[in-house]
Amino acid sequence: MRLVTLNTWKNEGAYPRRLEGMAEGLAGLDPDVLLLQEVFIGAGWDTAEWLASRLRLHACTVPARLKARPHEGTLQVCASGMSILTRWPTTARHHHLPSDPRDGERVAMSVDSPGGEIRILNLHLTHLPGPQGNDLRALQLASALGWARSGPCGQLIVGGDLNAPASAPCLGELWSRSPPPPEIGSTTHGAGPAIDHLVRIGGGLPQGQRVLTHPNAEGILPSDHCGLFVDWQDGPDLTDHPPGV
Repeated sequence: MRLVTLNTWKNEGAYPRRLEGMAEGLAGLDPDVLLLQEVFIGAGWDTAEWLASRLRLHACTVPARLKARPHEGTLQVCASGMSILTRWPTTARHHHLPSDPRDGERVAMSVDSPGGEIRILNLHLTHLPGPQGNDLRALQLASALGWARSGPCGQLIVGGDLNAPASAPCLGELWSRSPPPPEIGSTTHGAGPAIDHLVRIGGGLPQGQRVLTHPNAEGILPSDHCGLFVDWQDGPDLTDHPPGV
């Protein structure tokens, strides 16, 4: 199973050209599961559906953080949602996380692998700084993990933009059964630690690698975040689910 997570940066920057860069880079990776955050939905655009069509994957999306945002010179009411794209047809669940008015709505979503042996949880935790932000991230993570483990649940994989390095105490519940991985460098095209993560609770996923790190010939990056991917050799067998089927 190849897993990729990417914060798509809403409709910021050169959005249509960034989408082309995302699609090109992700097509080369050929993911089985793609976790997306800050998915722009509005003004006739839907980042997840657009990418799913190009990558021949199935998209599940939860619109969130609805507000007026600038788009092509005008204000448009749009969403910055969460999506999971998969090689197999599936449905997703979602869960509203504790939030702060200064930050807005935060939503967790999950899908199960064929057969239900794996549950994959997509998160985008608060970006608020300082101790209050750390406390809220810890609350959001605990709420998401408790929800994801409710009902029948196999192995649990957590991915997304967690807005904190692996060593941060607010993410400690991710590493309660295994040590955090070594630092891999920034995932936001700048200085600082990685804040995007792919973790199997209890260990078992290899070290993540950064992808979508280079601009195109025009100097345009696919997003303000790098992508992160892992190849899980002991993951579920998906050979019965070729792309787009």
